[in-house]
Parts: sequence; C-alpha cells; structure tokens
Amino acid sequence: MRHNFKIAPALAALIAGLASPALAKPAVPGADAESRAAATVKAMTTEEKTVMTHGILPISMFTGNPVPADAVPAAGYVAGIPRLDVPSLKETGASLGVA
Repeated sequence: MRHNFKIAPALAALIAGLASPALAKPAVPGADAESRAAATVKAMTTEEKTVMTHGILPISMFTGNPVPADAVPAAGYVAGIPRLDVPSLKETGASLGVA
C-alpha cells in the first residue's frame, strides 16, 4: 500500500487557515450577535417590545381568541416580529412539566 504524503503539507495549511482568527470574524461588519441584537431592539416599536415580553397560553377554549397557526397548543407562545425576522418562541410541555 503506497501513501502519498505530498498532500499533507497542503492539507495542514488548509486546516490551519480554517482555524485562523481572521476567518472566525463575521464577514459583514456589525454582524456579531450583540450588535445585531442591539440593532433589532433599536428598530422595534414600543408595541413590538411589549409583544416580546408577554406570552400567551394558546388555548382558545378559555379566551375565545384564535390560536396562532404556528403555536403549540397548551404551551407557551410569544409572537415573533416578521418584519425584523424575529421568530416566534414556541414553548412545549412534557408529561412531567419539563421540556
């Protein structure tokens, strides 16, 4: 069995380049999580901020309100903000109350 060790240096250089801190930085300025979160909060209206701090129990039999289509029935739900690409938070429950 013959081994080709000529590719080993090239492979090592490739791996070292992938681990480089320069490549670990976001390609888009300001794309790190904290700055994106700050920009999202800054773009939110007062009503949207209130929506993000209040959840519902999506069961229509007690409130008569329609259950959001993407909600898990009988679990917590916090509406998202589609215009800012903020997804809704869908909580689930388990038989022991742990999810």
